[in-house]
Amino acid sequence: MIKDICAKAKEASRILAQLSTEEKNKILSRLIDSLNKNKELIYNENQKDIDKAKEKGLNEAIIQRLKIDDKVFDEMIGGIKTIISLDDPIGEVIEERKIIQDMILRKVRVPLGVVLIIYESRPNVTINVSAICIKSGNAVILKGGSDALNSNKALFNCVKEALGNNGIILIDQPGHEIVTELLKMNEYIDVAIPRGGKRLIQKVVENARMPVIKHFEGVCAVYVDRDADIDKAVKVTLNAKV
Repeated sequence: MIKDICAKAKEASRILAQLSTEEKNKILSRLIDSLNKNKELIYNENQKDIDKAKEKGLNEAIIQRLKIDDKVFDEMIGGIKTIISLDDPIGEVIEERKIIQDMILRKVRVPLGVVLIIYESRPNVTINVSAICIKSGNAVILKGGSDALNSNKALFNCVKEALGNNGIILIDQPGHEIVTELLKMNEYIDVAIPRGGKRLIQKVVENARMPVIKHFEGVCAVYVDRDADIDKAVKVTLNAKV
């Protein structure tokens, strides 16, 4: 089953890579419309996850990460609008030089292909990642945490309504075995991106057969030059570290 899903994603990635900027922005606009239309349903499904988390005795920090309220919803919509406004990265020439006469070497931005995103409690990642991957012409396989399963399904249905059946796939089967199996699919998946705690990231790094984009401890210091704007430096430091 996992192999078939990954093969479909690989096939879809070739289609997404060819979409024009206008086509991609239209899909993103449809995603906004679908989210607004299904807002009440999304809230209801999210409440199921919150109720289940409380029954399991999960701590308040996890419950807050699970929650989709008006602020989180508006941020999802705002994020999509920002992505629509951005220049299309695909096809951008970032370096060019002449090697010999009549031979020019160009470095051009292209899609990665199929991106595997493994994430934990935050269901808004489903929308954030989908929007980014649509704009950048990538197919994506989403593997969210079981605590946010109902929320992720509701959000994914909005993505599906906007995009169709091709290009973005939600894996809704729970269990670590599914993740381990996905991480073996380097024939189809071009890059894995874990988003969550240190244990999750270590598991992905240790098991993945494809390249991994990861963060671990983060940068633990901020350097402020003596000639810097101190007021701005304080704001940057508070934002980054507090």
